Amino acid sequence: MAVTSGANAVSVAEHAMALLFAVAKQIVPLDAGLRAGRWDKPGFKRRELAGQSIGLFAFGAIARQTGAFAKAFGMEVLACDPFASDAQFAADGVMRVDTLDALCARCEVISLHAPLTPATRGIINAERIALMKPDAILINTARGALIDEDALCDALAAGHLAGAGLDTFAQEPPPADHRYFAEPRVVISPHIGGVTTAANTRVGVEAAQAIVDHLAGRGIAPSRIVNRAALAPHTITA
Repeated sequence: MAVTSGANAVSVAEHAMALLFAVAKQIVPLDAGLRAGRWDKPGFKRRELAGQSIGLFAFGAIARQTGAFAKAFGMEVLACDPFASDAQFAADGVMRVDTLDALCARCEVISLHAPLTPATRGIINAERIALMKPDAILINTARGALIDEDALCDALAAGHLAGAGLDTFAQEPPPADHRYFAEPRVVISPHIGGVTTAANTRVGVEAAQAIVDHLAGRGIAPSRIVNRAALAPHTITA
C-alpha cells in the first residue's frame, strides 16, 4: 500500500498561514464589526509578524512548506522533531530546537504538524501552554487531539494567549456546545486545509503512478510504502 505523503503540503501550509494571519490581524471580528455597522479603526492596534518567531512541532513536508512561507514573510523559523535529520534542518535553513518545551517558551507562534499517536495525544496541555509567551498564537492544521482543548480555552479566557487558529478538533464534527464556539479569539475551520483542487489532483496522480510503477517493476521510494515488509522481495528504491 502506497501513500502520497506531501501531496497536499502546499495547500495545508497555505491554510496554516491563513489561520495565522486571521488571528494575528483579527480579521474575523473586524469583518463582523464592519458588517454590524461599526468602524473599529479608532484605537485599533495589532501586531506585525515580520521579525517574530514561529515554532514548528514536527518537521515533515507540511511543516517545511509552512516554514518556507513564514520565512517569506520575514519570520524566524524554528522546529522540533527528533526524527528529522540535521541535514534537512540545514537544507531548509531552520533552527533546530531539541524539546517541545523549549520551542513553546521561545516562539511567538507555535504551529502543530505532528501525527496523532499515544505519545502526542494532548501534548499541548496546560503546562506547555503556560510556557508559551504572553500573547502567543497557537496554530493547528494537524490533529485536534494534539491539544487539550479545555486547557487551551482556559488559557484564552485568562488572557494568556492572543488566540488560536484551528483546522481540526478532537471530535469531528465537534459538539454544538464546544467551548471554541464561544471564544472570539479562536478562528476555526472544518478540517479542510488540504482540500483544494490542486492537492486532490496531486494525490490522485501520485497514487495512480505508484500502482503503475509497482506493476511495471519500477522502484518506489520506501517513505511512500506502508507495507514495505510485505514488498521486501520486490524492488524498492532508496
